[in-house]
Amino acid sequence: MNLFKTNSVKIVLIVTVLIASLIFNHNIDFWKFKQNQFIVLFYMVVFSFLLFIIKPQKIRVNKLDLIIILVLSITILSRFFRLNTFNEIHIINSFILLIYYLAIKSLKLSAKEKKIYYQLLTLTGVFLCFYCLLELGGYVDPSNIYWNMKGNFRNPGPLGGFLSILFALVLYELFQKNTYSNIPKLITYLFTAIIMLFIIIKSESRAAILASFFTFLILLYYYFLRKRVFAKYAAFAIIFPILFLIITTKSTDSIVGRLLIWKITFFSFLENPVTGIGYGMFQTDYMNFQAEYFSKNDIQQEILLANANTQAFNEILKFIIENGIIGTLLLLIGILWILKNYNKKFTNDISKTSVQSIVFYCSFAVFASFSYPLQFLPFKLLLLNQIALEETTICFSIPKIKMYSAKTIGCCVSLFLLYTVNNQYNAIRAWKEASERQFDNPTRSANLYKTAFNNLENDDSYLIHYSRFLEENNPKKALSLLEKAKETGNSPLLQLKLSKLYEAKKDFEQAEKSLLQRHYTSPHLFKPQEDLLDYYIRRSLFYKANWIARRILQTPIKIPSEEVKNIITKAKHYINNNN
Repeated sequence: MNLFKTNSVKIVLIVTVLIASLIFNHNIDFWKFKQNQFIVLFYMVVFSFLLFIIKPQKIRVNKLDLIIILVLSITILSRFFRLNTFNEIHIINSFILLIYYLAIKSLKLSAKEKKIYYQLLTLTGVFLCFYCLLELGGYVDPSNIYWNMKGNFRNPGPLGGFLSILFALVLYELFQKNTYSNIPKLITYLFTAIIMLFIIIKSESRAAILASFFTFLILLYYYFLRKRVFAKYAAFAIIFPILFLIITTKSTDSIVGRLLIWKITFFSFLENPVTGIGYGMFQTDYMNFQAEYFSKNDIQQEILLANANTQAFNEILKFIIENGIIGTLLLLIGILWILKNYNKKFTNDISKTSVQSIVFYCSFAVFASFSYPLQFLPFKLLLLNQIALEETTICFSIPKIKMYSAKTIGCCVSLFLLYTVNNQYNAIRAWKEASERQFDNPTRSANLYKTAFNNLENDDSYLIHYSRFLEENNPKKALSLLEKAKETGNSPLLQLKLSKLYEAKKDFEQAEKSLLQRHYTSPHLFKPQEDLLDYYIRRSLFYKANWIARRILQTPIKIPSEEVKNIITKAKHYINNNN
């Protein structure tokens, strides 16, 4: 037990939790991904419990820590007020992150120990790069038809972003003078930088490349250019051409598409400016915002860019939308407090630790401005670890708790969280078995679906599965499940299922509304318009059928296909036969 009391072992445990989050982040299978997220949460709870229990210390809390705690608390409450329950994966996740952060705060690391932590992070990045090379070489199946490399993420973008943050730490070491006096160390970091940069470039993530470029500029400026006026201006003169090249290396559609998302998101902020729409609710409500926007705007260029998007591609904007003015003010105070720790002018000498932290935060911030890193647990752990291990001015300390009391509190909190995680995990297993046995043993399947409901009633995927199971024998219950699923997940597929059940129920107003929302969510797609045309023909709404048929003919073709040709031909025939 004495071994576990050393900071070196605790650092290894911290990195082990991060590695576990990467391993179980690999979504090769729907069911494994669903189950794996609870396995990682279990590890985090056990780790936090060990840190609190093994050697109870004073938890030194400063103003920044209070802001972090308040921000996490607001995300919990904002989602609770939307869903009226705490028994939900996003809320449980936030609770565990809060406990995890406080556990990390109980550590007080020396400069040498922090260096060990950064070295282990770098080693983690190297192993991830080797895994990506195996994917590129065809030795590991990336399990994706679109990308031949994605690491342990759903696509190469977050992979590039994760490595760009670790690349910042590697670059920092390469800018240190003592690195050049140690040849093996120099060769190691050069090799690491090259392999990371290669994978970042292969990821084709412009946000990750941009983050890496900014990190390099910051270090170059601080160590070489800040006292050389001419060189400084010359360097800044070439920044914009390089930025232009990075941005235009691929099609500009994704850039313009992000601008469209931000434009629609900005307008939606005005609907709930104070409290926001609720933590994690962007993916649900944005579909409504986009559908409403295109129901009133018919700009051809924007229609081609629109899709069933669930990400804001800007974490700060997403946070503002979800948590409103209250959460944003707290976040702003936290950012200002971080900056206050580096309140000396950057042109003056500051500590090595500060420079390392600056490049970390800058790399994270640049990537987060154009992507969605906080949708993945590894990014959250990286950020919380960095903030928790920072040396900042102490505001106050929570008094040291006696060993017996610490163990009692730690056991109670850990057991409660473990109990909750276990319930969710078992519910996922029950759902999986219900899905697999719905044809050979429907009675058993029905019981399993009911068993899982109490814990998964806010999981839209579960509700859609359960609704499909009940659709034939109990359409009323199936419809109520889909309506509930719409509260946490609002996909075009869900809208189509809703429209069919509403039509069967003879609630034609809601059926049409669902079909229209499905169409306006992705107005360039032809299949949703064809479904609307068929619906209007079935309902003998010839005026509306004529309207959607003409709209089909006016819709620009983004990707030509035989199906699109058939739909256009169908619309032409209808117009010719009914005019």
